[in-house]
Amino acid sequence: MAPPRDRPLVIFDGACGFCRRWVGRLQRWDRARRLDYLPLQDVRAPELSARPRAALEEAAHVVLPSGEVLAGAAAFRAICAYLPGGGIPRALLGLPGALPLAERGYRWIARRWGPVGAPPGPAAPRLELRSDATSMRGHDGTGAPMPVTEDQVRRSLRGVKDPELNLNIVDLGLVYDISVDDAGAVEVKMTLTSPGCPAGPEIMTDAEQAIRGVEGVTDAQIELVWEPYWTPERIDPRVRAFLGL
Repeated sequence: MAPPRDRPLVIFDGACGFCRRWVGRLQRWDRARRLDYLPLQDVRAPELSARPRAALEEAAHVVLPSGEVLAGAAAFRAICAYLPGGGIPRALLGLPGALPLAERGYRWIARRWGPVGAPPGPAAPRLELRSDATSMRGHDGTGAPMPVTEDQVRRSLRGVKDPELNLNIVDLGLVYDISVDDAGAVEVKMTLTSPGCPAGPEIMTDAEQAIRGVEGVTDAQIELVWEPYWTPERIDPRVRAFLGL
């Protein structure tokens, strides 16, 4: 059984770019840090042991301090109680028939963006769970922190899309350089398809949130550069072929 928690725990699919984007916006809303966040791929925690993996991959969940577990639209309604201004959407979801309707919408989104399971690969490192701001730190079984790699950061950035082109920023060739120091601080140099790109702020914010979601990252800095200037030739050759470019 999971130990009692001081704060609700939001469990989400860290391998899904849509889920990471949703959680990133939720974290910005959660200015007072009243919630904890847990990507289901990265832990072997008591909060996950009683939930079928397939169910965890199909919906965001919240574990309340009481131990109650809610999923989908019901989880969002519970989360709203902890967020500034969340009383309004919570009240709307409490109207007769509103929650089942919201659940249908949630399931449509899940089908539209799924499946969202983790890609095959080695098991992720175990994490310690605490209820402070540094609640999740990876270990290699010896107690030493797991170093962050450039490949991990690059994989996380594949979940960030240019909303106009519907392609991730790595395949688009927008990511020029990634550096990670021994302390887990990440610096990324990237560009946009044009200086006037209207989605620029959203892309930059999503990229930073994706990097900060990588286990072991202590800081994330993104530098927007314009040299060399981006051209379609920088798109991944396989993607260019698929697009007929």
